[in-house]
Amino acid sequence: MKQFLILGTIVAMLLPAAVQAKIVSGKDITLQSCTITRAANGGANGINVVFVNTNSVAAKQVDFVVQGSGQTFTLTDHGTFKQGDVINHNLTTPTGTTWDYKSATPDLCKVNRVQWANGQVWGP
Repeated sequence: MKQFLILGTIVAMLLPAAVQAKIVSGKDITLQSCTITRAANGGANGINVVFVNTNSVAAKQVDFVVQGSGQTFTLTDHGTFKQGDVINHNLTTPTGTTWDYKSATPDLCKVNRVQWANGQVWGP
């Protein structure tokens, strides 16, 4: 019985790491989470991103590259994202996007490009 409890504890500790997306922050944009959102029919209808601007200049546009289920696409968030604000937005995936919904996380989610209010751009 003791071995079963130890094994169960080890599996429980490893499981969350197995389903987390690889999250990559960008220049002065800290990406905190990236989660697939489900539609009523069970498919994906978007990606929820939570991020923080750590730059003293407001960000006006943040592009995210998202990979999963053999697909790669870019999602863009527009707005005025001031320093220290926690942004929690649902971004719509392209029409026809389908996910093999094994978990609520894509394989990769990264900040790819940032346009600042002063006109400067970071990224490709």
